[in-house]
Amino acid sequence: DDAMIGIAIDITERKQAEEVLRSSEEKLRSMFQMSPLGIAQNAMDGRFIETNKAFLDIVGYSLDELNTMSYWKLTPPEYQLQEQLQLRTLAETGKYGPYEKEYIHRDGHRVPVRLNGVLITDSDGKQYIWSIVDDITQRKQSEQLIWRQANFDPLTGLPNRRMFHDRLEQELKKAHRTGQSLALIFLDLDRFKEINDTMGH
Repeated sequence: DDAMIGIAIDITERKQAEEVLRSSEEKLRSMFQMSPLGIAQNAMDGRFIETNKAFLDIVGYSLDELNTMSYWKLTPPEYQLQEQLQLRTLAETGKYGPYEKEYIHRDGHRVPVRLNGVLITDSDGKQYIWSIVDDITQRKQSEQLIWRQANFDPLTGLPNRRMFHDRLEQELKKAHRTGQSLALIFLDLDRFKEINDTMGH
């Protein structure tokens, strides 16, 4: 009888432990899928093992479609050297990033992203890359708008004084460095003060 009770207690404890583990796995799976950041697991050859919905939205492909093409199809050619450096850092330190690049969306437009990743060794000894991918499109658009507002006249759409001074300084440095001459033409328009006074410089 004591042996039967001991077995029953052991089975009950094991079932409770399995239930706790299952519940924990379900929570992790839910967090993975509902994360607003893209998450991707890649094999060392670049093949996608698993991704969440946010990552699929960023690139516009399904997981099955991603695995029929090269990882490099997502990355514009000008980022390949940077990608190689990040992969070297990953191999040496076990992590890469943060760094910014672009992905080529399925429809052809480019999506600016910020990436971080780690190298994970599974219980079977295989290594995988886990990456966090943040779509920074909105931030880039805001930066571009701020830059445009700071450097272009809203009335005419032409470069403003700030942009002029910046470009003039660059050209002066270039002329000094190369020993070339530089000419600056100054035009004065009659009665233009009225425009400046009413519309601003």
